Amino acid sequence: MRRKTIGVFLSGDDSQLQGAFLVGVKQGALKENCNIVNFHSLINKAVFNSGISLAQAVIRGESSTFTGMDYSQLDAVVIMGDTFIAPEIKEQIITDALKAGIPVVNV
Repeated sequence: MRRKTIGVFLSGDDSQLQGAFLVGVKQGALKENCNIVNFHSLINKAVFNSGISLAQAVIRGESSTFTGMDYSQLDAVVIMGDTFIAPEIKEQIITDALKAGIPVVNV
């Protein structure tokens, strides 16, 4: 029997949020003898009401990290949905995983 593989999808580089989340996922995967494949864009959401906006080309470029995944290689998906700057990317990941019959947990 092969080891289960979990795809972990998140965006941003806050060590107290995303970093702590990844440490927890890693600890759980080690305990359960699972593999982790991490899909991680470093683009951060702008601070609320900061007036900062990013060019669509930047958003598309960073979000390309999450496209083209062969979901048949995964047994589950864990997504940190609130970290995504482009909600449609988050929704596409969830849709694609569910179409492939893979359970999704959106943290």
